[in-house]
Amino acid sequence: MQGVKKHLIDCQSVVKLVVVVSDTWDSSSFGRNHAEELAAWRRRGVRFIFSGVGVPRNQIFPISINLT
Repeated sequence: MQGVKKHLIDCQSVVKLVVVVSDTWDSSSFGRNHAEELAAWRRRGVRFIFSGVGVPRNQIFPISINLT
């Protein structure tokens, strides 16, 4: 997520949508380390889509994140 955060800062007037795709997900860690900062970007109008990819079947599934 550090790369996403850096990109948001570097391109803050350009980025309108961020798509995050992950093959592993830890909701607790995300909440502790990233949710508050990304919620601030959400309030500025940046939209986020979080998806997981199942391994080995390559199934794509949504990850529900509350960034309010």
